[in-house]
Amino acid sequence: MIPFPYQAAGAGRVGPSSVVSGAYSGWNPSDKAGTVTLSASDYVATGTIASAGNVRSVKSRNSGKWYVEFVATNFASTQGMGFATASASLSTYLGGDANGWCLWGNYSADLRRYTNNAFVTHAGRTMATSEVFGMNIDLDAGRAWWSEGATVISGDPAAGTGPMATFTGGTTIFLAASPFSNNSAWRVRTDPAEHSHSPQSGFTAGWPN
Repeated sequence: MIPFPYQAAGAGRVGPSSVVSGAYSGWNPSDKAGTVTLSASDYVATGTIASAGNVRSVKSRNSGKWYVEFVATNFASTQGMGFATASASLSTYLGGDANGWCLWGNYSADLRRYTNNAFVTHAGRTMATSEVFGMNIDLDAGRAWWSEGATVISGDPAAGTGPMATFTGGTTIFLAASPFSNNSAWRVRTDPAEHSHSPQSGFTAGWPN
């Protein structure tokens, strides 16, 4: 079990607030921990207690290069988002096993990306209420990159270099999130009309049903 240092939320960045179309995948009410509640037509996942608990998207994919966004609609202290297979535990933190990949904040004021209970720290980067995080994921090559706002945190998705997460290409992947803290919340933006930023070259915006 890993520690989750708590830090007060700071100012964030707000993106568009258009209504998501049902043609694009939201969170799955049948594929979540009991500590997670859903709202906004199942596009917002909120933690109800300070405890690990995850949710996966309705739609999975195993091919293509996609771009989606996650909005920290409320950053209470500690939360993360990314992707997972159907085998990832819903009751542990996302990235705590080999079937989940997650970007977490805040660890002593840093972002950390986790998989298989191992992490890499991105020092000096934090997470805040209303902040928008993007994810470019190449399912064919088994690579993913996160961005904070419009800025890729590490590596070059367009060139396919320096991936922040790797997995076996062709694996069936769901979007996933862990609100973790009481009242922490994630909104998943799978409709390109909602996106604040553009995908990297070669990636398609959205996560259709």
